[in-house]
Amino acid sequence: MASNGIRIGVVGVNFGAQVQLPGFISEGYEVVAVCARRKERAQDSAEKFGVPHSFTDLDTMLKMPGLDAVSIVTPTHFHHPMGMATLRAGKHLLLEKPFAVNLKEAWDLLAEAKKRTTQTAMVGHEFRFAPPRMYIKELLSQGYVGKLNLAMVSLLVGFRGGALAPWGPAADLDQVGGLHKGLGSHYIDCLRDWFGDISGVSARLVTNNPDRTDPSSGKVLKATADDAFGFTVTFQRGGWATMVASSGALLGPGARFEMYGSEGTLVTSHTGPNPTAADKVLGGKVGEKALHEMPAPARHNAPVDERDHRLPSFRMMVQRFAEGVRKGTSPEPNFLDGFRNQQVMDGIVESNRTGRFVPLELSVG
Repeated sequence: MASNGIRIGVVGVNFGAQVQLPGFISEGYEVVAVCARRKERAQDSAEKFGVPHSFTDLDTMLKMPGLDAVSIVTPTHFHHPMGMATLRAGKHLLLEKPFAVNLKEAWDLLAEAKKRTTQTAMVGHEFRFAPPRMYIKELLSQGYVGKLNLAMVSLLVGFRGGALAPWGPAADLDQVGGLHKGLGSHYIDCLRDWFGDISGVSARLVTNNPDRTDPSSGKVLKATADDAFGFTVTFQRGGWATMVASSGALLGPGARFEMYGSEGTLVTSHTGPNPTAADKVLGGKVGEKALHEMPAPARHNAPVDERDHRLPSFRMMVQRFAEGVRKGTSPEPNFLDGFRNQQVMDGIVESNRTGRFVPLELSVG
């Protein structure tokens, strides 16, 4: 593919090496740098993908000449300091989800981005761009279901690799942990993308399997982060949605969305936690006797890329990022979306703590 002229550096080599590096290269970006905490991992990824520079320090990478943009795909507790440094260095920024650890960090990032109106700042919610989800958004905007009565979402999957993750920041609710923040943030973003801003939330967080082994000491510690959750949200435009999720659902079917309105119904599902281009959309209108398949039109096609099921959606998102860089704008999902998502996630924690419905403040100063 021809170069789009954007020189980008990628920070983080887990998802960064699995999806981001091949995705950026396939979409015509010039990946000029890779950064990771461990020198050998940064060098290995740079060598594998033909990237000329590798770093172990973001500040050093930000000083290299000719760097236009940065993608940060690190654990969440690094997002705020790294994101702020990248924005202040004048670079366009793609920041992985979850956006931040808490609402204070999310506000700092949003406020910094608002100062820099021609710097593109987006959040890595690539699954907005899965063809079935884009098609559902189009159908909803055309009034296919009419007035929303109820949306129901379920996410039931087993532990990755069949075993619990060891003790670490992801096991601590007060740091970055929780299924509602990890996979859940994608689903919250999806609901916001389809139905608009969320005005309030009630929730319960559950830790079914708290025992985790600390790799450094071998001791068993208690996780406080949720591995299951349920929430109900209300939308500013009207209607409501409920979601239940568990990462300990042995042989669980994956995810399912059901949307019921005054004029029609839409349903989609996928095995595993993430959508793919092959997922089906089913629909039915008032007067019809059954749901029927509704193939997504070609205008919603994503690139065919069999290297990783997440790549087609990611490549669609970075096409949008490149458009933002060219125009000096921040297309959705941008940092306002990240802030709104963080409001919901913080509201979930607060509701779980108090047992109350938590209204969300939708004005932004």
